[in-house]
Amino acid sequence: AHWSSTSYSVNMDPNSSCSDMKDKCDDYTSGLLRFMCGKSCGCTSPYSNPWWRVTEHGCPVACIAEAREVASLAVCEDMDMTVSPQKETWVQFWTTYGHVIQSLGIDLEGDFRFLQAMIGNMTLL
Repeated sequence: AHWSSTSYSVNMDPNSSCSDMKDKCDDYTSGLLRFMCGKSCGCTSPYSNPWWRVTEHGCPVACIAEAREVASLAVCEDMDMTVSPQKETWVQFWTTYGHVIQSLGIDLEGDFRFLQAMIGNMTLL
């Protein structure tokens, strides 16, 4: 039941695998997919989009713990934001920022309209 609900929630065939649905992982409404396909959705990677790498958006606790373990072993160095995966993660974070902020009830057209320009500038690298 969980699996068919997962594939249905992202408009995919019930026979779809986590790998098949991976491109849906960063959708705001894909919490169930992130829960069922944590590894494929980046929940185990400290370099995946931080908006979704939390239990509130579906990532299982065990996956988040694995991401923290990987991060604890990383070497401290400056990241090259002109190459993948850092650039992809950065751009994806800022591309979804406006939608996520609005889903929290913050009006980007009102007092926070300055964020619209900031969001646009942050994706230009």
